[in-house]
Amino acid sequence: MEDFWFYVISWIIICLIFSIPIGNYAKRLGRDSGAYFLLSFLVSPILAYIILVANGETEEMHHINIIKDKDILNNNVIKKEDQKSNNEKYDLLIKIGNLKEKGIISQKEFEVEKRKILNKNQTKTISDDVLIAINSLIKNTKPSGIFENINYELVSYLNEKCINLNTTLNILESYENLYKQSLIIEIKKLTNTYTGLKIYLERFIELGVVEKQYPHKIIPH
Repeated sequence: MEDFWFYVISWIIICLIFSIPIGNYAKRLGRDSGAYFLLSFLVSPILAYIILVANGETEEMHHINIIKDKDILNNNVIKKEDQKSNNEKYDLLIKIGNLKEKGIISQKEFEVEKRKILNKNQTKTISDDVLIAINSLIKNTKPSGIFENINYELVSYLNEKCINLNTTLNILESYENLYKQSLIIEIKKLTNTYTGLKIYLERFIELGVVEKQYPHKIIPH
């Protein structure tokens, strides 16, 4: 009898040990982590794993991962461009500093030129083509009804263009000036679920443009 309970307890412990990572793996694939945890624990970790691998990641999670990969690539490119821009500014500051030391320009002229260099490219003009493209993607998106209908092309485009806080705020301001409508409100109209809204506003949440919690109010800057 003691051997029986020993094997039972051992099996429970083994199932529990393997069920936790299976539940976590299911979550990464966009599946119900709780359901797969219970399936693994109550039936078999091996069976749960086979079913999980066979089902793979959900379409929603697949698109989200693609968007994240693009974000990483875009951020790497942006960092390189920013580094190059900073190096150019540093070189220019050294040059005008040398001119001031040699007496070629005055202190006042130096300060004026320094401000010009430091403020260069701080505010980039948003092309109307970008705003028109965003508006077109919104208009071509069928609002979600009973079933969620995420336009991942719109999500991807917003993530691509909203490279940092200043650019994103510039896009919001330019969009409202052009269309007399708030871009955030327009996006909110596309979905009536928290999950859908979070996907659309993911980039805005990351940059601190809107609040993390529903209903994601715009944060004053």
